[in-house]
Amino acid sequence: MLQVPPPQIKLSGRLIRASELDETILSAWRRLASGDDAYDSALLQPEFTQIVATVRKDVRIAVFEAGDEILGILPVHLRPGGLARPVGAPFDDYSGPILSPRLDCDLATLLELAGLPAYQAPGAVDPWHRLHEVSPAPEADGEDGIEHHVIRPGSLSCADYLERQRAAYAKRFKNFRRLQNRAEREIGTLELRWGKPDPVVLERLFAFKSRQFRASGLVNLIEARDARQILDAVAASDHGFLVSMWIAGKLVSGHFGLRVGSSFQPWIAAFDPDYADYSPGNLLIMQMLIQMKEMGLETYDLAQGHDHYKKYFCNAARPSYPVFATASSAKGRRHRRSHVLWKKLGADRDDGSVGRLRRRLAQIAVSDRRLIPRTRQFIYAILARTVLGKTR
Repeated sequence: MLQVPPPQIKLSGRLIRASELDETILSAWRRLASGDDAYDSALLQPEFTQIVATVRKDVRIAVFEAGDEILGILPVHLRPGGLARPVGAPFDDYSGPILSPRLDCDLATLLELAGLPAYQAPGAVDPWHRLHEVSPAPEADGEDGIEHHVIRPGSLSCADYLERQRAAYAKRFKNFRRLQNRAEREIGTLELRWGKPDPVVLERLFAFKSRQFRASGLVNLIEARDARQILDAVAASDHGFLVSMWIAGKLVSGHFGLRVGSSFQPWIAAFDPDYADYSPGNLLIMQMLIQMKEMGLETYDLAQGHDHYKKYFCNAARPSYPVFATASSAKGRRHRRSHVLWKKLGADRDDGSVGRLRRRLAQIAVSDRRLIPRTRQFIYAILARTVLGKTR
């Protein structure tokens, strides 16, 4: 029997501002984001882009269409040099493009269609394995990607979910229980609070985190202007969400971030160092697991890193992939040459000094666009490694 090949999709792309988002685009965006669990993140919903656009004028949204059907969305920050970065950076644990499984083209082609010279992201979500040039189809177990830790109980009750995690990590959960009993015995009753952040409480949490950033030698996202503007914009919006742990009426730890629907993406996780012996971060997550359904949450995303404690609470993983692609324009070729040069210097080796330096420069670039603060942060990055002995 003669096999007739499927008709080719004639795809077009356009670049719009957040103010041009209409209900047709918003509905299509949400439909695309519901197409796979990998897209089930508050960061990939249009609300996040709209919030960021209130404080950043460089937000653009690439819309990819076949006729009247929208098959892809890519929200970005478009900088004067033509390099597009994920919207909301540095708070971009996950990024687009958000694509229909019917759209079969690579990232470079999408950039050409949208008129974007270059795009770089540390954590693009790619459930359909479409970003051919930069993230070839990963193995089924996701070993080629960056694994993010996700709590997603599904149909399990909070009690059943917690019991399953206890059974899997009995020794660890026994220690959590011991620390909780000790805290209640020595200090007072534990209380979990959640909801729209109280400004005074949030500033207290930010102070904890700022101290942690300074101690670790990392870019202080609490003090960096552009990063702080995004934090403040989310906090003031209907989607700012704070989960906080209190002992005897005193704030000891908290998670702050973005909530859209039943999905929560905390960015700022910090604790009062005076209570470090009680492991207040773990106590917060323990209490959160008990009350997650009451909070109306179905997805609690702890992102990547700190496997030594996150893995005990999570039952799902969300892979993401570092991506870089360019269009064939002059600006695109310039960014390609720069990218190749960095690779020759060893920037693609995660454990190398050049790779760490480049990651730090990228973090500085998206956290504060002013020249003097960026220069100050760059100097500190050098000192942190050569004098202070920081390795991250």
